[in-house]
Amino acid sequence: DVCSSDLALEIARRLIVSEQDTLRAAVIPLLASNDPEGSEKLGIFKAVSADTSPVVRKAILDAIKDSDLSLEAYEMLLHHSLADHDDLIKVKAANILATRERCPQIYEDKLIQLMNEESREVQLAALRALATIETKTPSSAEKLATKLSSSEKEIIIQALKALGEFQKIASEEYSVVSPFLQNASPDIRSAAMTCISKIAPDTETAIDSLLPLLRDQDWTVRKATAIQLGTFGSRARKAVSDLFLMLQSDEDEDAARSALKAIDDAGPDSLEVLLKGLDSDDRGIRLYAMFLIGKIGSEASAALPKLRAMLEDSDSSRFRETIQQAINRIDK
Repeated sequence: DVCSSDLALEIARRLIVSEQDTLRAAVIPLLASNDPEGSEKLGIFKAVSADTSPVVRKAILDAIKDSDLSLEAYEMLLHHSLADHDDLIKVKAANILATRERCPQIYEDKLIQLMNEESREVQLAALRALATIETKTPSSAEKLATKLSSSEKEIIIQALKALGEFQKIASEEYSVVSPFLQNASPDIRSAAMTCISKIAPDTETAIDSLLPLLRDQDWTVRKATAIQLGTFGSRARKAVSDLFLMLQSDEDEDAARSALKAIDDAGPDSLEVLLKGLDSDDRGIRLYAMFLIGKIGSEASAALPKLRAMLEDSDSSRFRETIQQAINRIDK
């Protein structure tokens, strides 16, 4: 109520000038919970933003993180925090910017500076914030790409994630990113794959770049790639052959099935693999082969003798229906 709020603010006014930094820091959450309009809270925050104690400065940033006020209200304070001599405070300030839907442009130059600081944690926080920068430019993308020369795995992954958020604006960095598709680390290969899918100059280039990763030695990379290719829909139909073969693997089956469903198409280049699938001992694989052969249409005429023979031999109504649908699509 009003009385308790007024009392809390009065306590805060007294404690904020205490010589004990722990008491000054204790004021911050008190203000955050008892000054919903933010006017007095903001005034006190600004007054102590240059407090000699990092404990107090950190407490302010923790309160801002959960605040409903817009970042504009904290502009001066955040600028001070990004330039703080304490690395943890810089990390906290950058993370506040990273968690907002859009990071205001006024922080871009400072974040690019922080991206190149010695502290690994500061670099990561700056990269996370740059991923959400309000207006993305090719110049910023080029600067981000320089972090790919880092020897730190996490830095490379975070730089790839940030570049991916630049979408086609970062297309000039495609040639810098593509070698990471062959990196020794599966985590980096996956991050590069996701980045390439977003920044490649065109969809065909993106798909062609991703296809080899469907045969990656690491199942997590194959899974991530299959899922990503599925987002391209029918444009990724050249991936059908590899995805169909992945159905035979327990590790890959779910991702491959999901991708094939999303692509929902097949081209003549996949016919040879699909014809072999008709002879599979796995009922589900045979059904998928029938369905996808039908998607090829008239260019799958070589499959008609096999399909007609299967139609005659099958006792399953579901099989017969799927086979007949495929025949109808091919022989129309």
